[in-house]
Amino acid sequence: MNAREEAKAMRKFLENVVQAGLKAEGMPDRFDIEIGNCSYSNDEAVRATFKVAMQAKGTEPREMFNLRQVAEIRGLDLTKVHPEVTLVGYNHKSYKYPYIGTKKGKAGRWKFTERFVEKFWGNSEVEK
Repeated sequence: MNAREEAKAMRKFLENVVQAGLKAEGMPDRFDIEIGNCSYSNDEAVRATFKVAMQAKGTEPREMFNLRQVAEIRGLDLTKVHPEVTLVGYNHKSYKYPYIGTKKGKAGRWKFTERFVEKFWGNSEVEK
């Protein structure tokens, strides 16, 4: 078994342990748990590191929270409906493309500039 296959087996084991632990504690539906990226070594003794993200169900993601705060500060009207784009978040670390959205009929998430978002969702009373 090569290192990649071993890492996949470790990931499956980790997923099973997490689900079993939640069931044992009586709260299998209380949290959303995402086991993300894995980095591993190609040595004989495979060592894998996984990114695990855990969030209480029903809470909004950090990106959406950031979007609501930025919209309030900049006077964006998130109730406006764009014919093709839906805003789903804001990444404060991204300088050129901080807004995150989805396009209707297309899979995945897309990045948008300040200018694009201001043009459609911006306050029409403010001169640009």
